[in-house]
Amino acid sequence: MKKLRVLFSITAITIGLLFVTGCATGFPNGLIYTHVTLPVTASPDYSQIKATKKGTASCKKFLGLVAWGDASVENASKNCDAGPIKKIQRVEYEAIDCLGCGTFYTYVYGE
Repeated sequence: MKKLRVLFSITAITIGLLFVTGCATGFPNGLIYTHVTLPVTASPDYSQIKATKKGTASCKKFLGLVAWGDASVENASKNCDAGPIKKIQRVEYEAIDCLGCGTFYTYVYGE
């Protein structure tokens, strides 16, 4: 009987973790698969200024239990092939997730 309780507890915890995987995110998150790209912010004169640089930062997660990396806007603005972005014009997020494992990207556009 004690083994049955332990098995039931482990199963309940596992199912619970699947349902809360990524639950406090600011973007839509599917239980099985997610691939979304969302705009976060743009400068007021976005339509008149063309971004000449693009910076990217990312972080990864495993089963919704652990995550690592730096997907901050500051890190993305530094990770640009053409040099750091000093004037940010637009920020976008992209999330790719399958069964709680995935990658979260931050894209920064500017000059």
